[in-house]
Amino acid sequence: MKINSINTVLLFVTFIGIGYALTSHFVFNKPQEDFLITSIALCVAGMTSSSVKKSSAQQ
Repeated sequence: MKINSINTVLLFVTFIGIGYALTSHFVFNKPQEDFLITSIALCVAGMTSSSVKKSSAQQ
């Protein structure tokens, strides 16, 4: 149960990072493509990890 809450917090932080990178890119015209790509990769990895844990817990 504790790992699930940590995963949720990490996903929330990565979504904040994605929002920051997109705001920096479109509003302030300071693209940070490396940070955006890293944040998106971490977000996808976190969502995949949580879905795998949920499916393994149901079995």
